[in-house]
Formats: sequence, structure tokens, C-alpha cells
Amino acid sequence: MSGAGSHWQSANGLSVGYSGTGSLAISNGGKVSGDFGYVAYLAGSTGGVTVTGTDSLWESATSLSIGNEGTGTILIENGGRVTSGHTSFIGLSVGSNGTATITGAESTWAVALNMSVGSRGTGTLTISDGAEVSAVGGYVGSWDTGHGTATVTGSGSRWTNSSTMIVGSEGVGLLTIENGGAVSNTAGTIGDVAGSTGTVVVSGAGSLWSNSDSLTVGAGGDGTLTVSNGGVVRAADGTGTLTIAEQSGSTGTVNIGAYDLLNPTTAGVLDVEAVVFGSGFGVLNFNQTDAIVFEADISGDGSVIHRGTGVTNLLGVSTYTGPTTVVAGTLLVDGAITSAVTVKGGATFGGDGIVGDITLESGAILTPVDCLDGASLVWNPGATLAFGLGDGASDELGLSGALTRNDDTGLFAFSFLDDGWEAGQTYTLILFGSTNFAASDFSYTNGGGFHGNFAIVDQTLQFTLIAVPKPSVIALGFVVILGLTIRRRIAARSGR
Repeated sequence: MSGAGSHWQSANGLSVGYSGTGSLAISNGGKVSGDFGYVAYLAGSTGGVTVTGTDSLWESATSLSIGNEGTGTILIENGGRVTSGHTSFIGLSVGSNGTATITGAESTWAVALNMSVGSRGTGTLTISDGAEVSAVGGYVGSWDTGHGTATVTGSGSRWTNSSTMIVGSEGVGLLTIENGGAVSNTAGTIGDVAGSTGTVVVSGAGSLWSNSDSLTVGAGGDGTLTVSNGGVVRAADGTGTLTIAEQSGSTGTVNIGAYDLLNPTTAGVLDVEAVVFGSGFGVLNFNQTDAIVFEADISGDGSVIHRGTGVTNLLGVSTYTGPTTVVAGTLLVDGAITSAVTVKGGATFGGDGIVGDITLESGAILTPVDCLDGASLVWNPGATLAFGLGDGASDELGLSGALTRNDDTGLFAFSFLDDGWEAGQTYTLILFGSTNFAASDFSYTNGGGFHGNFAIVDQTLQFTLIAVPKPSVIALGFVVILGLTIRRRIAARSGR
């Protein structure tokens, strides 16, 4: 059907590939309309539709099904338009396969009710190069046998929903928003009911998933959200709540940075006011390679893992009860957490906030900035405490509970950074409720030229600096120390 004014109007509906093979092209302003539309109606059939060019239109008064029972495709391009007056399906029935591609500026598919990608069959939706799909609700992986994949890519490309967006409703769903694409809706859910699996990836500058209401990752099923490379996920204009693993038996995983560490990336932005772990199994991963601040309050029974090589500064007041594990990179707390923290070898933990129990494994670094308050510290040999020594004051670790030596042998070392130190100064390094350390257990890295003594006095560990090295000796002797501590200073200043 080609040419302005050309119009094919079906009294009932239109099937392209009813039981065999069929094709339809609408171009150059042509128009096809009818009550309903099917592409690949029966099992074993094949159908293909192309709507191309400005004012070219396929208009369906009720539903439109691409891959009803067979294998169907639709291409909407170069300003072509499709409208459907009811729910539209891509891969409707078990065993069906539907593919829809909407590409190019002003190319649109307007759905009066819901858009379902991978209903009971397999469905693929691609919105690219400035095209738009609009609907009331969006579903990717709708029913238990459905497998849906949707990609919104390129600046100006968008999927706009006036109601909810569910990825992995009962089936398996994947939504990728990349390269400046955008998706908007009210509430968003990934992995809605038990048995469902949903995955959303938002990546690239200008890429946006905007939820005007709340966002849930793992409501009753398994949900994963990854936001990386400058992509943004937002709930209620930044004042909303992200819920992770809402119901018992659900699994929710949120990755800031890479989905996996085999392909490291910079962070995206998770623009929410609060993160709430539900009664399922929830994890918040910081997997990025760059330095970020994270301002949201975190609560509930879930865990936080820092796996990326970058720096994260937690600024919120958080009460989550699961563990915090620093596997790599640097995690700073300038806000507050009640979680117990384990720092693995090669990783750094610190800040000037309030934290729970701390365990340092061999090779870990603890770096208070000004004053870090904690519940207790278990110090394994081979871990290092990095402190700045200034004019009359030092960085300080305040413990309400025990300072515990976790081995009778090994090295318990401090590295000291010149913050304006002076000979003769006595610095209070650690305050504690109790300890099994003796002053003789501690050592410090000495490149040559400075000396000092440790002492335990009235539930404090003190260090008296006896001699200060000359600048040339500092430059020679403290290269290693600076390497240990420079990251915390840069991170702390960039996070304020």
C-alpha cells in the first residue's frame, strides 16, 4: 500500500501470514486500517510488515499481535506510524516468535492500553535512533512461558508509559536502555512474582529510566538492575524509594558500575532518597572504577559489597543489618552505617563517619579521616592502619567496644602521613573499651629519619613522635606510605 491517499480498510481485521507466508508494505503515505491485526497468525506461519515514510500508517482499532502463534516481524521506520486501540503483543502464544523494530525520528507505535513483549512466547522490541513507543503499561516477559527482550537505544529514542513498567512479570524479561535512550513510567518493577526473572541495564550518558513513583528490584521473583557509564535511574524525581528483594524468597541485586568485573566500567547514577532491603535476599554492589558519592539512606536486611577498583563515599544515615564487605577499591563512610564491615586484602576502608564492627583481613587498609567512630575492631596481622599526624592532632579511631588482636604473631603496623607533624607531639590514635594488645605489639613503617613510641594509656593507644625526618628523607622514605594513603585524601576531599 503506497502513496498519499491510498487506503486499505478491512471490515474486520487483517492477518499477514495466516497459515502460510505473508508480507505487507505500507509506504509513501499509504494507510491500512481494520478492527484487529495479526502478523503470523497460526503456528508455523511467517509474516512480515514494513511501515515506512512520513504519514504511512497501520491503524488497528483493537489489539495488534506480532508473532501471534507463528514467527512475525514488523519494521516501522522513516517516520512511519502504527496505532493500536488495545493491548498489543510481541510473541503472544507459546512457541511464537515476534520481533518489532521502530527506528528513526518520528517513527512511532502508539498503544492505547498495554505493550507486552514476550507474552507467552518470545518477543523482541527495539526502539532506536529517535523513535518512540507509547502505552499505558509496559511488560517484558509477561506470562510464565514468556521471554521478552526490549532495547531502547540512541538519543531521543523513548518508551513512554503512563502507568507501570514490569520487566519479568511472570516470565523472563530483559530491558536495556543505552546510548541516550529513555524509558518513563509510574512504578517500576523488576522480577515481579515468584518464578519470574527480570534484568534492566541502564548505560551511557543521557540514558534514563525515570520512575515517577517507586522502584522495586526483586518484588517476588529475581531482579537485577545495573546502572553504569553515566546512565541514570530515578525514582520520584530523586525523592523516591528503591526496594530490593521485597518479599520472602525473592532475590534483588543492584549494581552500580559493571554487571560483572570482567568488563569494568564507570558508575551510573542511582537517584533515589532511600534504599530499603525487604525480606528476601538483597545485595547492593559498588562495581565502578571511578570515584562517586552515594547519598541515599540504606535500611533493612541486606548487604553492601564494594567490588570495583574505584572509590565510594556513603553519606546517608544507614541502618541496614546485613554485612558490608570491601573486596577491592576504597569505601569511605562520611555518614553512618550500623553494619559490620569486613575489609579484604588489598582493599581500603575509612572516612569520618560512624560505623559498626570492623574486621581487617591481612593486606587490608583502614584509614580514618579526622575521626572515624566504630563499634569494635578485629585486627589481623598484615593489615595496616594509615593515619595522618598533624600539628597537635592526628586522625583518630574511636571504638565503643574492643580493639582485638586476632593472632599472637605477625605485624600490626601503622603508616603515618605528614599532616604538619612536629617532634615531641603525642597523638591519640585509637580510643577503645578494652583490648588484648600491648604497646609493644605495634610497629610503624619507617623509611628512615623519624622515630616514636607507642603507649597504652587509659583505654587509648598513643604515639609520641620523637624525631622528624628532613624533607629529603621524607621524599625518599615515604613513597610507599603515600601510595597507601593518597587515595583516602583525594577521595575524602572529592566526596565533601
